[in-house]
Amino acid sequence: MMIPEMPDGHVDRFDDQYENAVEPGVSHFLLASISCFSFDEDDLDAREVLDILLKCYDGSLLRETEEQVTDVFEQTNARARAIIEFQKDSIAGFANGA
Repeated sequence: MMIPEMPDGHVDRFDDQYENAVEPGVSHFLLASISCFSFDEDDLDAREVLDILLKCYDGSLLRETEEQVTDVFEQTNARARAIIEFQKDSIAGFANGA
């Protein structure tokens, strides 16, 4: 998989957006997106992919509720379950060459 190079000026714009993010979860999504550009092609391994997926998941949960996220919330919230299923399907599809 070829990991694209970060276009000129994007890091500065990222920093501005990250520092001024007020919407719940936005900082997590920004960190996940910048992480996609933070590795050489050979360095992006399962640990880094898990970190990116976790940032997306956490950002989505922050957008879902302002309450403390517990195991019960994650197990009973439809959005949390949908995110987990989507990520599982994405991983399975990638593993199978889809």
